[in-house]
Amino acid sequence: MLSLERACSAERRRSCTRRERGVPLPLVAVNLSGTSLNEQSFVDHVLQSVAEPAIARALCFEITETTAVTSLANACYLMSELKGRKCRFALDDFGSGVSSTDMALGCQGDAA
Repeated sequence: MLSLERACSAERRRSCTRRERGVPLPLVAVNLSGTSLNEQSFVDHVLQSVAEPAIARALCFEITETTAVTSLANACYLMSELKGRKCRFALDDFGSGVSSTDMALGCQGDAA
């Protein structure tokens, strides 16, 4: 699993050469722990990390451990903000409990 910083850094390097050739960046999946979505400081960090549109479009955030999400509002806020930046989302363990159903109904993911 790539950390968010490593993923963004790698995409920045690829972005320059691919842009020159007119080739889009490949999609990179970044796992986010359900527990991490409960922390507003983490949510803020993620939003700052994907400020560049070309990088944001190349990222798919996989939210794991949705049963650990205790702040559905934080999770939906992050998903909404990042979708606005053209990031994609997947619920990694969709269907493994009430929490994932609440998340699917409350937030719009791209894949489950």
